[in-house]
Amino acid sequence: MAPQHGGGLRPLQREQRLIVEVLQNASRGFRYSVLCMVKGGVLEAELASIGVPVHVLGRKPGIDLGTVPALLGWFREHRPDVVHTHLYNADSYARLAAWLAGVPALFTTRHSTVPWPSASRQEIARLRLERGSSH
Repeated sequence: MAPQHGGGLRPLQREQRLIVEVLQNASRGFRYSVLCMVKGGVLEAELASIGVPVHVLGRKPGIDLGTVPALLGWFREHRPDVVHTHLYNADSYARLAAWLAGVPALFTTRHSTVPWPSASRQEIARLRLERGSSH
């Protein structure tokens, strides 16, 4: 059953589920930071209001050669125990930087099972999964 919220029995949207999860786990001693590659998005203000730091890198469109060094610096400074990535660009840049920084646990959420159009993207994904995952 999907998480619900007051005022009715409609399912929570994924953004609302993230807020609920953060609040529940914060009470168990977990600390969260959100690192956005391009912009803060719809949850930036709400996360900040509950004490979750939101960091925005401002990655440029296309291949941005400054992204991996910026992420690597952030990971070395903040020393996260876990990095969880979403979607192709974050998987590519953040997983590499987290691995280089020695982050102990890396994982990604696979949002789609639709085949990628290019063989090169499929190969990059395969290599990331084989070499970049600790669990």
